[in-house]
Amino acid sequence: MHLKSIRGAWPTEASGSPTSKILRQLAYGKAVIKTEGTAAVVNWSSDGQTLWFDGQQIALQAFRACIQATVAETGQALAELMFDDRPTIDLGAIQDSLSWEGKYNAAGCSFVNASNGFDQGFRYQLRRAIAAPDRLLSPDADGVLQYLERPCLVFLRRERRFLDRLMCCFHLCGGQPARAPELGSLKVCNTPYTARGLYIVAGEVVFITSYDKNMARRDDVESVLRFLPPAVGILLVRYLVFVRPFARALPANKRHDHYLFATTRGPFTDRQATPALKSVTKRFLGYAPDGLGFAAYRHVAIAIARRHCRKEYQDWHDCALDDGSSRDKEDNIFDCQAGHSRRTAEQHYAVQAGFLHRIQQPQGPHCPDPQPAVKRARLTSPSALTSTVADEMQQAKSGEQQDAMQFVLQTQDASIVVLRTAGGKSLLFLGTATLQADRITIVIVPYLALRTDLLMRAKTHGIHAQQWSAGAAGGASLMVVSADVAVTAAFQHYATDLALHGRLRHIFFDECHVAITETSFRGALQWLWLLRNIPAPFTCLTATLPPALEMQFREQLLLNDVPIFRRSTERPSIGYGVVDYRRDPGQTLLSCTLDYARVKQAIWTSHQRGIVYVRSMADGERVAAALGCSFYTARAV
Repeated sequence: MHLKSIRGAWPTEASGSPTSKILRQLAYGKAVIKTEGTAAVVNWSSDGQTLWFDGQQIALQAFRACIQATVAETGQALAELMFDDRPTIDLGAIQDSLSWEGKYNAAGCSFVNASNGFDQGFRYQLRRAIAAPDRLLSPDADGVLQYLERPCLVFLRRERRFLDRLMCCFHLCGGQPARAPELGSLKVCNTPYTARGLYIVAGEVVFITSYDKNMARRDDVESVLRFLPPAVGILLVRYLVFVRPFARALPANKRHDHYLFATTRGPFTDRQATPALKSVTKRFLGYAPDGLGFAAYRHVAIAIARRHCRKEYQDWHDCALDDGSSRDKEDNIFDCQAGHSRRTAEQHYAVQAGFLHRIQQPQGPHCPDPQPAVKRARLTSPSALTSTVADEMQQAKSGEQQDAMQFVLQTQDASIVVLRTAGGKSLLFLGTATLQADRITIVIVPYLALRTDLLMRAKTHGIHAQQWSAGAAGGASLMVVSADVAVTAAFQHYATDLALHGRLRHIFFDECHVAITETSFRGALQWLWLLRNIPAPFTCLTATLPPALEMQFREQLLLNDVPIFRRSTERPSIGYGVVDYRRDPGQTLLSCTLDYARVKQAIWTSHQRGIVYVRSMADGERVAAALGCSFYTARAV
């Protein structure tokens, strides 16, 4: 009866237990985040040297200085523990192995052993402690050295502060950052049932973690290997050889575990690790008010890797292809090291906040000037095109289309073409597809409606075109693929195989500006730079690339040094104006839009048209009903 009265006072909406209510809330939250997407948290400056995380500025120069200062402070903390001594250790001479065979699988095994000459580390540190001004030992009445309790407690507190700083060095310098429980799981030596996490490989210190949140569900875990820079590796080895054995032998010591980062209560968790990381990022990085915690720093590090380490990923990707590795080629080395999937990274980590704040920026030192006009050069053999495509090009009011076609055909590697809307960009790939019917031209499009329209236009011009899908039959001279599919491993293999066999003529990326304008809600688009790995001519087409965004676009798609063909994108047939709906207190944005549209409807001729852009499906349905017009939607593929 008592339990029933408690449940009556705290109902759980007809669920059998509080747990079912919690699970229902978790499922609801998951559905919301899948529908709405993760809030954007990262912005980059045009030169890529400053990022804004949660609205706060972080300069990469300050970021590098923070890491250097943290390593220097850690070295000073270790010097105090070693009584201002810095013994030389040759990491290249240390014998160790990642294998789990022979002597290397024995309990207690580590590279800090007698075979490497490290068995005298405790005695060395003890002699330094006896000779130090702040003695930890003092002779008793019989002349026997005894540990002094207070100095020993001070020494152990200094060791704890050093480990806090060393853990920050691991986090800041060890590649894509681990989670706090991963660092807390590192063991300095083998135990009877588990392997250690610290190794020496070819003179470099390596730490290996195997933490996985999905291990219980998948019954599988992947080990993550991270290398430490020499400056941090030598600090770790000195600590393990000299300080750790001495500290564990002190009478005041209450730690008797195999973990590197631990307290008397067990390995480090977020509660112990986060304050240390926040402290160094607040002091050395200036991140207010409290510094970056583990989760926040993961966003920052992942954002920097995406922006500045694409070349390293490409090298790893090429090596994976060359060595016949069975790893899925869609895997990203940075995502693997950060301990999450590519999909998780795209949806939840370092989501880019957008680009609109850049459009109205004045031309600055990082905003390239518009390219000079390219000297007009007519196609020398327009008869190579089909008659219908040639007719369209001849009917153009200017020679921009033919200039652009000549520009594309003369480009051997990659190029960018900026022409106004309805300026004939589609004729570039339609014309290219007709030059050699035995070779394939690939067109990448970001929208379903655009793909459908392109297939219909190709059919009208007598061009054999088809939509790409894995395992689809060949024979088409024009292959159309959605942008989200173009970054998959299956398509990358298909296109690369065509190129290696001489069957791929050209790759076009239509409406290419989506590579920087839509990555915040279409995560796959941020990997479009992978198309640059395909050994074939690559041309980006757009009417929406202002000069202020050109550098960002080039960096996003690895097009830094490629030529650009730019013409005016102004459309003289369209008038521009601004109406301030806030002048009338009774007006709303929607009502003002409807009033303006009705006025235009009344004066337009039967041949004039207008488009109303809306912010939501609900607004679109209301506008369509009020104006008696159709409501067009085109979902992204």
